Amino acid sequence: MARAVLTRVRLITVTLVLVVSSLAEGKSQCPADLSAGAPADKKNQVRAFQQALVKGPFYEELSRRAGKPQACGVALDGGAIKLSYSFRGHASLVSQVNTGGESTEQRMQARNITAKAAMALLKRAEKDAFGQDGCGIVWDHPAEEVAGAQAGSREVVYRGDACNCQTRLVYEGTSIVALIVRSAC
Repeated sequence: MARAVLTRVRLITVTLVLVVSSLAEGKSQCPADLSAGAPADKKNQVRAFQQALVKGPFYEELSRRAGKPQACGVALDGGAIKLSYSFRGHASLVSQVNTGGESTEQRMQARNITAKAAMALLKRAEKDAFGQDGCGIVWDHPAEEVAGAQAGSREVVYRGDACNCQTRLVYEGTSIVALIVRSAC
């Protein structure tokens, strides 16, 4: 029990050191390798996850729109790895994977994205996560769910038939504010 608490404290410290040092030094970019502060048995997993994420459509879109990330972080909790990137204009990307491969989630937050551009990104993200054939998402039959306490907040959900995969458009009023891709096998 004490070892688990100590491990969590170390991992939280790694996250805070990376985020705070990037901000304090005024860096406009994050380290090329976020695995540097990870325990030895997790370094390769963190590095591979980061490499896949920064080559993905959400990171590429945020980099195109807002330049290099202003801050970033890595957090490890049991079998989960969480990477986060903050960009100009309150844009961000948070991605989490259970290292057993059982669940994944990417959440891109950005303003001023059109519905057409958002749908194209979701479709690219599905293929990026599941290969050229995707995960069987039915794009022409979304469900709508109420999201958050703000009036007019809603999520449009597109579900697939493999690994409980889904993509989501998150709206505040009529504006899209986030895109989500997730799965749980």
